[in-house]
Amino acid sequence: MKERKARNNNIFVTLIVLIGISIASLLLDQLGVLDGVKSASESLQSGYRVVIKKRVDKFEEIFEIIGDLNNLKTERDKYQSQVEDLNTEVVDLQAEIRELEVYKTQLEVSFAPSYKLVPAQIIRISSEESGVFYINKGTNNGLEKGDVVVYKAYALGEIIEISSRSAKVRSIFSKDTKISAISTSGVKGVLVSEQGVRLKVEKILSNEVLTIGDKFMTLGINSNYPADLYLGQVKEISEFPSQTTKEVILETEINPFNLREVFVLDYED
Repeated sequence: MKERKARNNNIFVTLIVLIGISIASLLLDQLGVLDGVKSASESLQSGYRVVIKKRVDKFEEIFEIIGDLNNLKTERDKYQSQVEDLNTEVVDLQAEIRELEVYKTQLEVSFAPSYKLVPAQIIRISSEESGVFYINKGTNNGLEKGDVVVYKAYALGEIIEISSRSAKVRSIFSKDTKISAISTSGVKGVLVSEQGVRLKVEKILSNEVLTIGDKFMTLGINSNYPADLYLGQVKEISEFPSQTTKEVILETEINPFNLREVFVLDYED
């Protein structure tokens, strides 16, 4: 009971104090005593607002800069992609120009009207079979097994296997090569590849006359090779007194394994 009475007294006293403070504040405000405090408070608040606004403006400026940087990055990436596309186009155009130059040079060599030139590229050299390479043209391009591969007037090889988009070529340097050959002076023999490394013409009659530098061409019989394709020129002559034949070693300026662009003689019936 005493505690409740004391608590009520405290509440009453507190109310009296708060009422007194309120009345005093009103009187002071009316008398202008608090004007300085209010002015200082308003100035302080105004200063804070200015500072806050400046900071907000600064953040907005930063966000705008970040946005501009993102836009610049997007533009840079777009232009970089365009530059890469242009570089790819330049490489493709350079390859086309090279192919056209090679093709133009090839057209300077005449072949029988029954042959059509099909441009191709050597895409792989076999590591399993000596003297074998692959080209990027096949039956889809009208080619077939037995077609002969050339570069200018040089015989390079013949197609021995073919698919729709590629073909396997046995070069003249293959150990399985056997091509009827004839020199510009009319001496006949058979071209073979010695150990798959160098070319030689064997089975030449020993009474035939040959000299260093004589050129040998394809004879055009007993093989798929048409006549008059260049094989090489005589580098060495080996004669055997006790035998009825002799042989010569040839050298050639063209090695198919150092080429990229070649041509296929597509025989048209």
